This record gives sequence, structure tokens and C-alpha cells, in this order.
Amino acid sequence: MDVIERYLAEVSALAPDVDAVAKLLHEDVEFIEHPNLISPKGRVRDRQGMLDGVQAGAEIIARQHFDVWDRIRVDADSHVLRAAWEGELAVRIGAWRMGTVLRAKLAMFFELRDDLIVRQENFDCYEPPQPT
Repeated sequence: MDVIERYLAEVSALAPDVDAVAKLLHEDVEFIEHPNLISPKGRVRDRQGMLDGVQAGAEIIARQHFDVWDRIRVDADSHVLRAAWEGELAVRIGAWRMGTVLRAKLAMFFELRDDLIVRQENFDCYEPPQPT
């Protein structure tokens, strides 16, 4: 399992190990999230922001899963993944009740340095939320 696969497995775990995620991220990592349903203005996070996001996600998501259906290796350090993501809310967020299922199709661009993730850029296309 390579660093990207380990990263996706760690962040989607029921109780993600933030220290294990940290070991997969370069100290200069940058995460770019383009505008979407969850983050309408988009955002850019540094390493600490990514780790804080993993911790926050564990508190609001009861379960989540990535299904990678395509991966293109551009070169040794650049990879593009297309995936489906599904997550179930553990808490109420605004109009979305606990148990609401969120689904998105993702295009994720990863760059590696020293066998660590140094950049992740996401384009997340969410489906309308489905209450359970």
C-alpha cells in the first residue's frame, strides 16, 4: 500500500489516528479544496489545518468510505484519483439531521515529495444530501 492509499485509509477510519496521518504528510503540505456544498468558498489548509480537519471530521462523521475507481500516475510524484465518497453524519449540522448520508464524486490531485504528500487538490461534486 503506498502513501496515498494509506492516507485515504487513515482519514476514512472510524477513529482516525491523527498521528498516523501526520506521518504521511510533508511538513510543507498544502490542501486545496475548491468550492463545494460543504465549503462554498473553498479553502486552503496547511499541515495543521489538515490534521485539525481529520479530527473534526471524526467528530461529525459516523462512517465514511472512499471508492477509488481510477488512478493515473502522471509521474513518480504526481497522481490523479477519481473516486466516490460517502459519509453519514453523526450529528445534526444545520438542516441536515444526524444520519444524513452525503455522497460526492471526487477528483483528487496528489503531489509527493520524499515519499510524503506535499499537495492535495480536491474538486468535490456533492449529490443532494439524503436523510435516512
